[in-house]
Amino acid sequence: MEYLPPLNGDQNDPNRSYVDANPAEGEQGSIPPALGFEHPMREIVHVIKTFLGANIPSKDTLTQLAQAIDARINSKLGGFLKKDVTETVEAGFWTKPFPATVAANGDVTLDPTKGNVFKLTATKLIKFKNMQTMPLGGRAEIHLTMDNSGGHGVLWEDQYLPPRSGNIDANPNVVNEIYLNVVAGKFSIDITQRVAS
Repeated sequence: MEYLPPLNGDQNDPNRSYVDANPAEGEQGSIPPALGFEHPMREIVHVIKTFLGANIPSKDTLTQLAQAIDARINSKLGGFLKKDVTETVEAGFWTKPFPATVAANGDVTLDPTKGNVFKLTATKLIKFKNMQTMPLGGRAEIHLTMDNSGGHGVLWEDQYLPPRSGNIDANPNVVNEIYLNVVAGKFSIDITQRVAS
């Protein structure tokens, strides 16, 4: 859908605004084009039909757009945003670190369908692979521990932006707490450290 300016006003400005009439000053109000009404209605009806069913749109129910948006959220996030807090915590989100998968070549895979918190120990150069899906809630944590030798490098695929704050500490037994936040389909990274317990 595109912006449709009023029919009157400065014809050289395709982004001209709508204005109210001011009869006392003899100023004419904006005249909206018919498509200015039709296009939003068609877009809204399309959303309703897509997520609630082709026969659902009704003039008698004025909450269908909200229902359709809710259905879309649930279809993408598995109902996570509406789940009871206890159910979410029991499933391990934000409370239980899940082991990351580390391949023999050092590639690290994180599975956000299992949780939002991951743990692993670096025993060699490792590389975090792009996630296949975004984590629920748009955030994740990684607890990356250096082994007794330390000195292992960490690489990131292109889904991960350069760290906003902090750097990986490769000293032996240091735990790097890595916080990921989704920003326009990529992850911003913030890093802090603590000594392994």
